[in-house]
Amino acid sequence: MTLNGVKQTMMCLVVLTLAMHVTATQGWASSSLAVKKALFQKAELAMQEADTNKTRFFAPKTFGQAMDLYKSAENDYAHERSMKDINDKMDQAVLMFNSAVKISDDAAKILQDADIARNNAHKVMASRYKPNEWDEAENTFKRAIAKFEKGDKEDAQVLSREAEALYKIVERHTIVYSYMAEIWDTLKKIETMKDKDLLAPKTYNKALELARQAQSELERQAYGNETAKALIKEALDQAKYGLKLSECIKALKDEGKTWEDLFLDAKIPLESMDSIIHKS
Repeated sequence: MTLNGVKQTMMCLVVLTLAMHVTATQGWASSSLAVKKALFQKAELAMQEADTNKTRFFAPKTFGQAMDLYKSAENDYAHERSMKDINDKMDQAVLMFNSAVKISDDAAKILQDADIARNNAHKVMASRYKPNEWDEAENTFKRAIAKFEKGDKEDAQVLSREAEALYKIVERHTIVYSYMAEIWDTLKKIETMKDKDLLAPKTYNKALELARQAQSELERQAYGNETAKALIKEALDQAKYGLKLSECIKALKDEGKTWEDLFLDAKIPLESMDSIIHKS
């Protein structure tokens, strides 16, 4: 055999060896994936069923413990540790996932009044407009959920009723704020323009009284209150008018104008003035 022939034969052997190695590696990888799928299948199904917003909200601790067990088993498998330990962790994870689903289903029913109140408060964006009150209600409800998850249902229900009341309060306060914010902001602008005294006190006081009446009506009945809506519109119109009037009076004062100047600036025709004088 020539030298070139030997080289070609050796090259073929190398290629064949590499091909066999790749095939074996792919086969092992495929086999490994199949083993893992079979080993983790039951736990994966349990995890998929449990991984919902409801379960994460009503059974956060139990669901978290189940996830920790699942991830620990995955880590053990990746490092080729004891199959018995992996199986034990998978079995525990399945139990915890199933438990999380059961707890969340029960909690959603027993604590549903607070949950409904929470959703209503969320719809009016209470967390944005009244964050402190919202946080107080949230913390109370979370305490109720934690009690329920531990099995202390009586205390959970007591806290849940407290949370429900707080959510209803913050919902009402948010509605009042959203309707009244522009009115109060306009009245504050009028207040900042005053020079010892308000520039347009009569207009301001009328707007203030209307605003108080509107807020009182809203606090009494936040939804479907036509009287409140009418008062809100009237109060806002009056406040805007008071602001415009205050701006005009301030401009006149800043320019040092007198009542005579204001009268003259009105440019009343002399013949009209003459007719007024002769009529008096």
